[in-house]
Formats: sequence, structure tokens, C-alpha cells
Amino acid sequence: MNTLLLPHHNTLSRHTCELIDGYYGNSHHSTRKNHKRRTNTILKYFCGEFKIKKLTDIKIEMRLAHIDYMLAQLDAKKLSINSIHNYISSFNTVLFLEFRNNHLHIDASDYFPPRSTIRKKAPSSMDIENVLAARHKLSMNGHPVFGLYLAVMRGLGLRIRETVMQDYRRLLDSLDEQGTVKVEEGSKGSVAKFTVRRVPLPTWLLSILFELAERQGDRRNLIPADLTRDQFISAFTYQYNRVRHDFGLANPHDFRAAAACDWYEQLTGIPAPVLTEHRVSRAEDEKARLKISHRLGHHRISVCTYYIGSKRGYK
Repeated sequence: MNTLLLPHHNTLSRHTCELIDGYYGNSHHSTRKNHKRRTNTILKYFCGEFKIKKLTDIKIEMRLAHIDYMLAQLDAKKLSINSIHNYISSFNTVLFLEFRNNHLHIDASDYFPPRSTIRKKAPSSMDIENVLAARHKLSMNGHPVFGLYLAVMRGLGLRIRETVMQDYRRLLDSLDEQGTVKVEEGSKGSVAKFTVRRVPLPTWLLSILFELAERQGDRRNLIPADLTRDQFISAFTYQYNRVRHDFGLANPHDFRAAAACDWYEQLTGIPAPVLTEHRVSRAEDEKARLKISHRLGHHRISVCTYYIGSKRGYK
């Protein structure tokens, strides 16, 4: 989508941010952030194509034109089905908050296939040596901490935010006799408050955690004093995107899927469903998925299909 700053875009963006914040209040931080990001992208399209000045300028035919635009992006493989559904959902929310009715509502299922929540392709980061090679490239580019973060995300299945916010001295201190560490900083919502989230520490990752802890020193984490967390995350994402294609790596969330596939094989003795047609018993599969969902920082077992593949075909 057009990313140029256009007339009235900043004013519109501020207005929609106020709508979202007013609705959710000082909670649902990730939801608010995602709604703002998606809505901001769509507003750039409307400002560029239709020169709108305010939300009340939007007509249903404009939304339908945007649907055509996203269909073209889907055909060009520049947008995924999941992303499109999320964009439409966020903009429906903002328009409802503005008008307090659904006269501009669009049902994504009328124009697009349903969301795909079942992983059908092996994670691109399964090969740890390849991930470590990407880590080395980031280090050679002058970003050694970002390279170390790649290894942490791959080894512990952490989100970017969790990786950046971790207190690595505390993390190492939490290592127990079972070889697991306790993940705390950066976890989403109630997971951090009510769930003890212990994750197995691969032996190859131990030295990397020691290096991060040494670099951290007496600080709470490795975020530079002159940057906000979000600025530091943006810098990491930018540098990672510069090198990932050289190693055939996907978006950072893919590291969590690879870690989940590792855990599934450790727990059941066979590769994850996305990697093989062999199956364990349904009971063994359910037990493994429950443990994996907790390690990933989720409460729902159903999310595992996104990380390790389908539940079909069990005995």
C-alpha cells in the first residue's frame, strides 16, 4: 500500500487513534496497537486514491475499491488471507466507532476465502545452523545483539517483544534442574500474571544467553537508553528484513513455529504434523499440544495448529 505521507493523513491517523484509545481505554495494548497499525495503512490508501479529509468522506464504493486493491495484492502474493481479514476487521471497528452503525461494514467472507489457521508449510527456520548463519551476518553488519536475538527466538520460541524485554540475568538465574527457564518479561496480558511459563533451554543456546547477560550488565534489558521499546523493535525488524532473504527465512513469528515443532518431536518422539504424515495417538497429541501452547504463552490449545499443523488423522 502507498506509504507516502499525504495531505490530511496525519490528522485522520490521530483521530482514529483517539477513537481506538477511547473505546479500549488503558487495556488491550496489543489489540489497540494492531488496530492502529492496520487502520493507518488503509487510511494512506484512501488519502492517496480518494483524497479524503475525514472519515465521514468514506463511501461504500470506496471500500469496495479497496477490496479490489487487496484482491490484486493477494494475487501478487503481497498480502496473505489472514492479513486481509485483519485489515478489514480493524477498519470495520474504526468505522463503527465513528458512525455508531454498520452502514459501511464489509464482511470479508463475502469477498475472500476464510482465514487459514492451520500451518501447511514447514517453518523456514527449522535448520538451526542456518539461523546461526543469519545471526553471524547481522553481527558482521554491526548489529551483534540483533543476531543474538535471532538465536533466542529460535531456541525459546519467544515473540520479538519478549526477546527484547527479557532480563537475561534473571532468565539465567531461573534455570532449573529440568533444564527449563522461566519467561516473564514481555508476555501478553494475563499470561504473565497467572501462568508460570517455563521453556526448555537448548544446550546450544546457553552460551548465547550468557553473552546477552554480560552485554546487559546492570540494566533491566538491552534496550538502549535513547530508544523506546517500539523504536528498538522497529530497528531490529528493519535489520532482520535486510538479511533474512539471503537465508530463506520468513517473518520473525516463524521462529516460534520452528521451536514448537522441536518441542512436539521431543514430547512425542515423532516430527510435528506439518513435517510428517506419521501420527501419534490422539491422547498423546493433545497432551503435547497443551504443553506447547503454555510454552508459547497461550491459554488455548487450538492455536497450536498454526504452529505445528493439523490435528487430523490421529488414531
